[in-house]
Amino acid sequence: MGMNKHKSWLVIISLFTMWSLLICLNHSSLLDSVTSLAKFYIYSINYQEPILIISDQSNSIHTNITISIKEKTEGKTRETEAKAKETGGKRRQVRHEEVIKFANVNIVDHKVTNDQPIKEAIVLKEKVHEIPQQIMTLRRRRRRGRSRRKSNVSLLKPSPPPPPPPRECKTNRTSNQKSCSGRMKQYDCLTNDSSIASAIFVPFYVGLDLARHLWNTDSEVRDSGGFELIKWLKRKPEWKKWRGRDHFFVAGRITWDFRRSSNKNDPDWGTEFLYLPESKNMTALVIESSPWNNNDFGIPYPTYFHPANDDQVFQWQEQMRTQRRRYLFCFAGAPRPDRPDSIRNQLITQCENSKQCMLIHCNNWKNKCHKPAELMKMFQNSIFCLQPPGDSYTRRSTFDSILAGCIPVFFHPGSAYIQYLWHFPREFTKYSVFISMYDIKDGKVSIERTLERIPPRKVQEMREEIISLIPKIVYADPRCRLETLEDAFDVAVKGILERVKRIKDDMREGRNDSFAYDERQAWKYRWLGKLEEHEWDRYFSGSSDTRNFTNF
Repeated sequence: MGMNKHKSWLVIISLFTMWSLLICLNHSSLLDSVTSLAKFYIYSINYQEPILIISDQSNSIHTNITISIKEKTEGKTRETEAKAKETGGKRRQVRHEEVIKFANVNIVDHKVTNDQPIKEAIVLKEKVHEIPQQIMTLRRRRRRGRSRRKSNVSLLKPSPPPPPPPRECKTNRTSNQKSCSGRMKQYDCLTNDSSIASAIFVPFYVGLDLARHLWNTDSEVRDSGGFELIKWLKRKPEWKKWRGRDHFFVAGRITWDFRRSSNKNDPDWGTEFLYLPESKNMTALVIESSPWNNNDFGIPYPTYFHPANDDQVFQWQEQMRTQRRRYLFCFAGAPRPDRPDSIRNQLITQCENSKQCMLIHCNNWKNKCHKPAELMKMFQNSIFCLQPPGDSYTRRSTFDSILAGCIPVFFHPGSAYIQYLWHFPREFTKYSVFISMYDIKDGKVSIERTLERIPPRKVQEMREEIISLIPKIVYADPRCRLETLEDAFDVAVKGILERVKRIKDDMREGRNDSFAYDERQAWKYRWLGKLEEHEWDRYFSGSSDTRNFTNF
């Protein structure tokens, strides 16, 4: 009997010991939760900024309770509030609420609590809160020499945010429609009163509308968007005042994409939007204009560089100014076997035969031509960059090379000189080299020898001119603006305003000087301001209707 009583006491003592151990473990777990939670909120108070938690949504616990934490430290009261949405299960929510309430009570009233372990933990966290700078220093020292741990907590950026870093993007060559629209929204001199407006911007993405149906064989489908736009514009009172002469838009593609030929022998390509009578009254900004039409003007192709402020432009210019260049000239491109009179084959041959030329073949989609870093590296390492015509007069590569401080070499005046009159100097010998495509075709010219004969002083002056053009040929980050510099968009808007003013003055005085000439001589009128014979006449002996681009 006594033996049984002794065993019963042993069982009772064992059960009591296990029960006490479980309580301690549970208390320790709860203490860790409270400590971690207190540390998180003190960290939040410390920075006085909202904290974004990046976590796995499937494992996160949310609650709709508003948490208010007040802590008095050195006579100052700090308060933070955090709200979360309810998505977790009831069981998780109840547990989470209990921990939050427990933490809240102890953080607010820890000076009067009788729970010594909790009191010590909270006081310790308060001391950490009082010396945040020391904690940050200690963390940096402790982490030195070992890998940095990843965290799921990140601070939101203060408002307003600092200027973003220079944007070097893989920008599509037809993307300036959206960037120009974004810049237009930030333009300083906008008005809702069209009666006092100097010009009216039409925010219609003509190029993107075409891209939707570019490969559609039904020409009516391709033309439908432009027709609807014209119908809508003609109903507006702004249109009736000047019949659209003060309207302009950004097309974002080459002019030939909107000038479908009426010649049955030509491909059924693009739309006829720029041939519509109403479109002829408006001014179109395209990346390549027509030499034989007067209502479109060339603006630069987008480059890979989109600066956010003036300093980024200045830094880039200085970098290109001091860049070491190993090659005399370079070329990136592919031959045009479907164009028997193209000079690209000759350029590739001359480059391959020269030790001073760097060549990147673009005969497939897997080569370096579609890698911006490789192209820019080549341009930055070269003094001159060959820019022959391709499928049309102009090339995006022209502006990439200028951005890299590489002097362009043109073979056709339609590649730049008559195109970008607002962005490039009229005196083209200051910033480029011109070699006749006819001399290349006939084998009369060695590109290497021609470039070697240019004096070093002249080369230096040309490069400096090229570098000075960089602000005018880049499109700034649409989220920002340049303070003292004008980018490609600013220059284009200034050109538009001058053109519209001249047209309005003519109409007020009953003149039609801006359109009173043969459109087939439009390039000559823009370039020279008068119609007379010129040495470049043979380069433009074709017409926009026959698509005879002088067989390049």
